[in-house]
Amino acid sequence: MKEDSLSRSYTIAFVAAFLIYLLRRYCFEMITANHGPLYYGLVYAVSLAMVIYLHIRYKQPNRFKVHLLALLYAGLLSFFVFYTSINIQMLCYAAVGESKTTVLKIDSVQSYRVKKTIEGSLIFVTYENQPIKFESSGANYFALRDKKQIKAVIGRAGANNFYVSKIYWKDGEKWKARATYWKYRLDFLKYVLAILLVMGLGGILIHRINKGREKQQKPKLDFKASPLKVILILFGVLMAIGLLLYLGLFLYMHFKYGFPKNT
Repeated sequence: MKEDSLSRSYTIAFVAAFLIYLLRRYCFEMITANHGPLYYGLVYAVSLAMVIYLHIRYKQPNRFKVHLLALLYAGLLSFFVFYTSINIQMLCYAAVGESKTTVLKIDSVQSYRVKKTIEGSLIFVTYENQPIKFESSGANYFALRDKKQIKAVIGRAGANNFYVSKIYWKDGEKWKARATYWKYRLDFLKYVLAILLVMGLGGILIHRINKGREKQQKPKLDFKASPLKVILILFGVLMAIGLLLYLGLFLYMHFKYGFPKNT
């Protein structure tokens, strides 16, 4: 396996994960995440089985360090599979299921913070006499924190989950909330951008230094010697398949139903 193939697997995996995140944010105003530990346990078991197969297939040494790395690889793989499967499930239910326009009573709105920075929000509503906890964006925290109720399009995703594909905003209301949100995050983002800039410049510098030391003939990576390379290639394939399915469902809903209808 050549080094450029390994780099492509990295790129496919992370770009796909990022695009799936953006598509989910674009398609849904709010979603629930009531999947429970049993579902993640199943995903991890499948991921671990795949890693064990590759572990045996490429005859890895019987050492504690190797076994520990296999567990870590399975955890990383299960994270990608879990995240992708949840997003695809939500979009599938939204594509083939039923939704309706109703008025949701807002019980409370909380911000989800990481290091004193708002990363998202938790919206607690009552729907058909049932309390529901939705996950939403940071912008929606500012848009909904002073509201008592909202008119929205809501649908059910399986037995325990719901989604809101549209909220009927007043003119300019959502954009004003977005502006407030990004203004709030400006001080934090400038430090993140500075760190990324330093890391990028450092990476370019290291690459140039190493490039001068490299021989013209690049050695091939030993594919059989490390299961990590196998897992990375597997990440790329799974993320590419998941992204294609996700895009297909999104385009189907967009052209057939005009989804999402954001205002």
